[in-house]
Amino acid sequence: MPTDRSLLVGSLVALLAAACFGTLGPLSRFAADVGLGAIAFVAWRALLGTVAVSGALVLRGRGLGSLRRLDPRGRAALGVATMMGFLLNVAMFIAFGRITIALALVLFYTYPAMVAVVGVATGRERLTGARLAALALASAGVRPGLGGGRHARRGGRVAPAPVAAAPAP
Repeated sequence: MPTDRSLLVGSLVALLAAACFGTLGPLSRFAADVGLGAIAFVAWRALLGTVAVSGALVLRGRGLGSLRRLDPRGRAALGVATMMGFLLNVAMFIAFGRITIALALVLFYTYPAMVAVVGVATGRERLTGARLAALALASAGVRPGLGGGRHARRGGRVAPAPVAAAPAP
């Protein structure tokens, strides 16, 4: 059972993560404007993230020794996951420089729905209630992204076409 302190710490970490994530698009655009490439930006971001997570582990008394206790298969899986995350981030930051940040984030947030549709269409996945709830949660941020922004308003109202095109949560 979580304590009040752990709920507070968890909530603060979630708010910090959300704030950091919310600045990724503008920061990557700024970095590109000053000549920093996507791969370099992702590498710096990964380095800062590694330092922050390592520091949090040390502060919580867990240390970094748990990585050494992984078996070879676990290390390989961690390595593959790390490389896939790196490639996803590079692709995302390249997209931030080529299309609007809002569109890149809409594509990012609808990715789980795209994967689910392909999985169901190919017969490899079943769409359970829990998966539908997860897809609804993942898609919930898409509507504000499409409906907001300075170019979406016409006469004080939200432009209906992009909002209607958003997946319903």
